[in-house]
Amino acid sequence: MNLKRVLANLTVHIKQFFREKSTIFFVLLFPILLMLLFGAIFSGVDDITYQLPVQDHDGGYWSNHFIDGMNDSGVFEIIVVDVSKNPNEYLNSSGHNTMLVIPAGFSEQINNTETTYHYLGQALTATSEAMNHTIMVLNGSVDSIAYSQSSLNYSTEAMDYLVQATNLSSPNSMGLTLQALGSTGNALNYTGMSLGSTGESLNYSNLALMELGNALNYTVQAMTYEIEAHPALNLSIYYDPTESSAQTKVQIIRSMIDGLNKGLSGAKDIILIEANDVTSEKFNFIDFFAPGIIAMSVMSSALFGTVGMNTELRQKGILKKLATTPLTRSEWLISNILYQMFMAMLSTACILAVGMGIFGLRPHINIFMFIFILLNVFAFAGIGMLITRFVKEAESAQAAANAVMFPMMFLSGTFFQLEMMPDFLQTLAKFLPLYYVNEGLRAAMISLDMDIILECAIVIGIFGLAVFILGVLLTSWKEE
Repeated sequence: MNLKRVLANLTVHIKQFFREKSTIFFVLLFPILLMLLFGAIFSGVDDITYQLPVQDHDGGYWSNHFIDGMNDSGVFEIIVVDVSKNPNEYLNSSGHNTMLVIPAGFSEQINNTETTYHYLGQALTATSEAMNHTIMVLNGSVDSIAYSQSSLNYSTEAMDYLVQATNLSSPNSMGLTLQALGSTGNALNYTGMSLGSTGESLNYSNLALMELGNALNYTVQAMTYEIEAHPALNLSIYYDPTESSAQTKVQIIRSMIDGLNKGLSGAKDIILIEANDVTSEKFNFIDFFAPGIIAMSVMSSALFGTVGMNTELRQKGILKKLATTPLTRSEWLISNILYQMFMAMLSTACILAVGMGIFGLRPHINIFMFIFILLNVFAFAGIGMLITRFVKEAESAQAAANAVMFPMMFLSGTFFQLEMMPDFLQTLAKFLPLYYVNEGLRAAMISLDMDIILECAIVIGIFGLAVFILGVLLTSWKEE
């Protein structure tokens, strides 16, 4: 192999590239334009704020509280709409796709609605009354015991007087008898007072039991209550279901209303979610997008470069003439692969420069990135050689290359994550070589996941070398 002939042929290809304006556009400017376009659209996707027109017919505490909460969330920028506007006409004339209408009487009806807090408050009041009545029962019981003790003392005293009076030797039996009668009267009086206190205690006991029953009833109501539907509590959302952003706004509004309902009803979360970030770095959309653009750019450059060169040389009869020159077939193939590698590195450098300079892309530049770029060149250069082996005309070969490239461009996760696609398309993507280039480059440049790097490198390596070797074997300089 003559290195000078290889470098000479490589130099010819590079000079020819810089002379063709359309080639420069599709190889360099087109992926840069994609980076600028998608980067500008999605670079602020994590901090997106939606404009939301709100028509407030209530103007009360709860409507203002809800509007302020939405405005302070950072998700919505509230636009106040005059209550005289018709919602449908406003949306059609303003260009907005979603509008929230709060009915009149919203705040008043919330205040009048009996909720958990209302029933629990009544239960607490009833329990407090029951405790007061129980204290009165205890006080009455203490008084009754004291009266009974006094009655017992006077009864004992009366017994003593009667015993003394019955003693025949006593000179004052009549006086003692009168004293016994007085003590007996006092004992009867205190006995009556004791019975009165006992009656009051029984009455307070009944009242305490009634209040405890009320407390139990209110507690059950707090657990099982249902709020009756009322027009003033029905918020209206006007939106265009054909626009995805409108559907997103509706879902966010629903979640905020759910939060307000939980707060008003006193409901508590039983199942909680703890989000754990497993990544060591924070990634943005541009980190996902840039490796895909590099893979797509290298694929299109290798595929269309091989197809265009081979069909052009065949149609002009140059392939057959090359067999009569000192340039060998292996030297020609090596120079072509070096040219494709040069194009791949040039487009990669431009894409990374735009991503890092404008969108703050911070990729990991390592040997694995270059390995995937090299395998990408071999894989699609091999596919290009197979296409030109069976499709002779240049126009037909370009159409065949487009038929190969465009499905892989959109189905291999180049622009968007595969999770956004239906299941059968996700399965189909795993049979496409560009999928493994995309995933391998992202793992090499962003996440540094060695398991994914090795898996994707093995798959695209086996496929790339297989189709490249097959393409080399089927490419002949002697064909018509």
